[in-house]
Amino acid sequence: MQVLENLLHSKGYVYYTREDPATNVVEEVFFCHPKSYTYWRTFPHVMMIDATYKMNMYRIPFVQIVGVTSTHHTFCIAHAFITKEREENYLWVIQKLKEMLDKCMEPRVIITDRDLALMNACKQVFPDASRCLCRWHISENISKHCKASFSNSDWNIFRHMWTTLCESSSEDIYQYNYNKLYEQLTKDKR
Repeated sequence: MQVLENLLHSKGYVYYTREDPATNVVEEVFFCHPKSYTYWRTFPHVMMIDATYKMNMYRIPFVQIVGVTSTHHTFCIAHAFITKEREENYLWVIQKLKEMLDKCMEPRVIITDRDLALMNACKQVFPDASRCLCRWHISENISKHCKASFSNSDWNIFRHMWTTLCESSSEDIYQYNYNKLYEQLTKDKR
């Protein structure tokens, strides 16, 4: 842990740690690159947050927080290692994220997967932000639960129509694409 803290400090990262009060063992680490700190304060409008735990050797949740610039480019805002994917752990991470804004505008939109602990923590810290589900996670869920009931050609037609719906450029076009998809699914008795 000492090596990580020395590295974060020497490279000028904004970082916080949280220890277990009974054992003084570090349980959470939050860190943000200096350039990411500037980007976050400049472009706080949209925030995407997700955690994974299968990709690191310690099998502990790694939280990645991503923002979007005014030119629709993404950038990493911050990262955190947490002990558990619980509301209390996410709450600490998101509070640190908010502290970094230091009276700047807060996010208007927060995109997550359907992790209820994460969604509740976001709601507590940023109550006025719209909360949306990640399109990739929705599409993965649709594939997981529906693909087996389609033939290959029908699945390809459905995926094309779903993608067209998701990429609708206006509310009217969305409604049109939604109706087309609904009609197709109804016609196929799905």
